[in-house]
Amino acid sequence: MEKRERYKISQFCMVLNGAMFKSNEFKNEGVPVLKTSNIKNNRILFNELSYVSDLTAKKRKKSIIMNGDILFPMTGNIVGDNPDRRVGRVAIFKEDGEYILNQRLCIIRPDRAVADSEFLAYYLSSAETYMYFMNRAKITGKQASIALNQIQDYTISLPDITTQRRISQTLKALDLKIVLCDERMAALEREMQTYYDELFVRKANSPWKAGTLSDIGKIVSGGTPSKKKAEYFSKKGIAWITPKDLSNYKLKFISHGKTDISELGYKHCSATKMPRGTVLFSSRAPIGYMAIATKELTTNQGFRSIIPNKNIGTAFTYYLLKSLLPNIESRAVSTCFQEISGTVMKQIPVIIPDNNTLQKFSEFCNPKFNQQLDIQKEKIKLEQLKRDLISKIISDETYDLELLA
Repeated sequence: MEKRERYKISQFCMVLNGAMFKSNEFKNEGVPVLKTSNIKNNRILFNELSYVSDLTAKKRKKSIIMNGDILFPMTGNIVGDNPDRRVGRVAIFKEDGEYILNQRLCIIRPDRAVADSEFLAYYLSSAETYMYFMNRAKITGKQASIALNQIQDYTISLPDITTQRRISQTLKALDLKIVLCDERMAALEREMQTYYDELFVRKANSPWKAGTLSDIGKIVSGGTPSKKKAEYFSKKGIAWITPKDLSNYKLKFISHGKTDISELGYKHCSATKMPRGTVLFSSRAPIGYMAIATKELTTNQGFRSIIPNKNIGTAFTYYLLKSLLPNIESRAVSTCFQEISGTVMKQIPVIIPDNNTLQKFSEFCNPKFNQQLDIQKEKIKLEQLKRDLISKIISDETYDLELLA
């Protein structure tokens, strides 16, 4: 591919500030106002809207949003936090009705003859673009702020409009496949949750014996090696999971976190190796993040994970913990944050079904777990393919859209 010319956004886009409203200008009806809280990562929420009168909106007509505009929050959280709250996330407005944009947001309105809105939105949503703005943002605590002129001066390389549209169509096709993966996994999840409710809630047998979570399996805490010792950590060592790894993790199965620990680090901390099928359960900051281990791994001390007894099985343990979450949270104690101790976790009362019913549930769920895991792997590959393509586009590397068809 030939090297493309780079252009400032201001050379082919209008970049417009959102409007500032006084509190008494908001009404119960009228022209809806989109605020930063309505703009998520690649999507817009149209619930919990504020409104201003038609007259008020006309006075700020430069902030009226048009179909195809890219909406860009100029304030938000710094890297590592939820992508839906990060500064610089983008979403395309695709509505025909009249809406107006609030302050601390901007409209990026491309010249349609020069730039395709969807191509530009994909470009702006890339990790490379995000880090560009983060390196230039004003940081106050956990909040980052981007100035309008920084957006106007950001340079990108534009292929011809036909190529842009082909690229955005390819990326949309990848997005559709990712959505289908989510829908397939959700359908399987509903089947298993429904069957759990049928067997263990609606048809629960009174003769089933009472017990505690410690009767379900071995409850394991974790540990953290000294962070002052670089040799205790590794890029490819023993998988080690922290609650932060699960904070924005939307998948059910996990094999590793952001950082591994080394064999030396493992020997110098209280982390425990746990087998495939262990149900990870975060016990603080916050309580209730869950995932299922797909290989041997460890966690830090922010977990009370359960290695299920053989007759109990991973599936029952997973859905049982989901159902027990309100009970577990109610027993937590608070110092700096809510936490459930290992001792208290072990004493949580449960009803233990008979082995035949447990086996019946495991036999129903295990093939579906395998299907979900296969779909999850497919989704991860698609997301990586999408990131790679966007990265190549940004860096002007050669790419072949035909290979992605």
